This record gives sequence, C-alpha cells and structure tokens, in this order.
Amino acid sequence: VLVRLQRHCQERVYQRTAQTAKESEQQRSLLRGQRIIHQVCEMIEKEYRHPGFSLQDAADGVSLSAGYLGRLFKQTAGQSFVEALTACRLKAAARMLVETDTPVAVISREVGMENASYFSPVFRKAYGMSPSLYRETNQSATQKQQEGETKE
Repeated sequence: VLVRLQRHCQERVYQRTAQTAKESEQQRSLLRGQRIIHQVCEMIEKEYRHPGFSLQDAADGVSLSAGYLGRLFKQTAGQSFVEALTACRLKAAARMLVETDTPVAVISREVGMENASYFSPVFRKAYGMSPSLYRETNQSATQKQQEGETKE
C-alpha cells in the first residue's frame, strides 16, 4: 500500500510538473506572438502610406512566412492584417479630413489607397457616412468646440 501511495504521489508530481512546463511554454509563445504583432503594428503605422505595403512585406520584416504571420496576427490581434492596415489608413484619413481641406481623392492616395472610388465606400462602411459628410460634420463640431474654448 505504501509503495502504491508513493508511486501515485510521484505520478501527480510528474503530471503537475509537466503541466506547469506546458503552461510556461504557452505563456512564452503567447508573449513572443504579442511582441511580433506589436512590431507589425508599428510597421503598419510607419508604412500605411505605401499602397503596395502588404502582409508579405510585414512578414519579411519579422522573418516569418506570410501565412504564419497572417494566422498569428488574426489570433493575437483579433483582426486580419488587412483589416488592421485598412483601419490605420482610415483613421489617418479621418484625421486629415477634419484638419485639412485637402480633396478626398488626394487624401485617399496619401493614406495608401490609390483608388478614390474604392476609398469612399470603405470609409462609409467604417464611419457610417461619406468622407465629405464626415469632414463637414466634424470640422463644424471642432470649430464650435474651439469657439467655446475661446469664449472661456
């Protein structure tokens, strides 16, 4: 009975050790993946203006295959690389629409979306209004806010 109890205890210790090692490896893998995705997000922030910037370019930048990086990005960031790139481009475009009077077609090119007729529906889907209406609405809201700050 004592021998069986001893073996049982040894097996439990071995199982817990193996489980702890597996969990540690999973945590290291997760952290490694998060660091890679952070690097890729920084690349997106720097390169979104280039129309040809692609998943392959990002993968080359972090020395991974495009397929693996695409899966890792989706798993870690919760969205695809293309969705993240598009969101970055649209965020920059929205800022430019409010802060400048640059024509929409020029803004679309400046944020890496060469086809303005593609840019407008993508923008509308993300922001719920056309780029022109977004500019009009937000520039007037910004002006009213600035006027209120000036009066105070």
